[in-house]
Amino acid sequence: MPAAELPAGFQFIATHWQQCGEDLELALHYRLRFAGQQHALCERIVFPAVALPRSAARLQALTAAQQLLHWLAGCSYWKANCDEHIEFAGAAPDRWQRKALAQIYRQGLAEFALVNELDQSGWSRLFHSADPATATATAAASAASLKPKRRALVPMGGGKDSLVALDLLLQAGIDCSVTAVRPAALIVSVAAATGLPWLSIQRHIDPQLLALNGQGALNGHVPITAINAAILLLAAILYDFEAVVFANEASADEPTRQLADGTAVNHQYSKSSAFEVLLQAWMQRYIATDLYCFSILRPFSELAICQRFAGLRRYHPLVSSCNRQFHLHGARSDRRWCGRCPKCLFVFLALAPFLSPQALRQMFAADLLDDATLLPRYADLCGLGEKPFECVGTMAEARAALLALVDDASLRSQWGEHRVPQQLAPALREQQAAELPALLAARYPHHIPPAYQQVLSA
Repeated sequence: MPAAELPAGFQFIATHWQQCGEDLELALHYRLRFAGQQHALCERIVFPAVALPRSAARLQALTAAQQLLHWLAGCSYWKANCDEHIEFAGAAPDRWQRKALAQIYRQGLAEFALVNELDQSGWSRLFHSADPATATATAAASAASLKPKRRALVPMGGGKDSLVALDLLLQAGIDCSVTAVRPAALIVSVAAATGLPWLSIQRHIDPQLLALNGQGALNGHVPITAINAAILLLAAILYDFEAVVFANEASADEPTRQLADGTAVNHQYSKSSAFEVLLQAWMQRYIATDLYCFSILRPFSELAICQRFAGLRRYHPLVSSCNRQFHLHGARSDRRWCGRCPKCLFVFLALAPFLSPQALRQMFAADLLDDATLLPRYADLCGLGEKPFECVGTMAEARAALLALVDDASLRSQWGEHRVPQQLAPALREQQAAELPALLAARYPHHIPPAYQQVLSA
């Protein structure tokens, strides 16, 4: 169709699968308007060494999961212009799905909207203007029963959380494989160290999107974990897994910003329990009644996870939680830990109560708690400034960890003279602060299926 004939606004177009040798490829099609021109874009997801299932139930579940991914991945393209006019040339969401999608776009793109100074007041009705009658097919609320094998697909992030989650599952005797979407080299090496079956899924975003960004199209943070979860649900159906088990902790529920009008902006919305509940409801309603996607670490604080990771010493020389390792267009740091970003700083602090300064210097190639230039950034993490837009623990956890380094006698002998805890502790004592043991012992609400709750005893 010539560009001049393309409809205005943003459009979801019918997706399709194709077999490419031994691999299976899903093409997600979109059209958007930008700078007075229409652009047809296509994102491709490649699943290695697999074919479309023959079972009618699996094909039905696959179609429903494919629709979910199409709509969620669409936010990466829709945000280029934030068009209020959305059309569906393929399957259109029903009333329940439109409400859920509007919530995911509104909350998952809240940081993007704040940074770009966009008015989100109309976003709650974003999908409600879509007319399902214009689509070739409308999703039906009918989930299949797949009777999958009792095994878990565990996404690897290259850092401590996914390894702790994996360790808990293995300790409970759960059959696991590890996976990642578009993995960086570091993630591949960490996955190899587990010795478990490895599934690498490739996601190819249309390069036109980057070109449009260069021309002034809006850009910013998207709910990437939501998109990856939808991709991995497809993988679970294709490769016959019962569960996709994430490693998102209770700390992900804390808003990054609380705006004057009461609006919460959470950088980690797609890692939050709110998104997890919504996704599981969608799955049970439309995709499969016996397929699960949840976080096994939801009951725990970030500090409790660090306490357990401190004992997984064989992984210490391999991991990194530094986001500069995982930029969209390849690694941007020649060090595993850059030592400057909020992720590096928080992880160093959260591990400090459980590892010696020497052990952390070996891991990070620096002593981040003895660097006076990092004081302002640590102050932000502890709530003395603005919490950074990063996947870090709560401000209460940062305060508790830092105060423990100077107030606990055994820790003070190792950390008490370090510049950061020594200089920030007086200001933190003036605030109401939880103590470290309380945060380690706390158990937070979770949505772990009954069949996996024995993992918690580990």
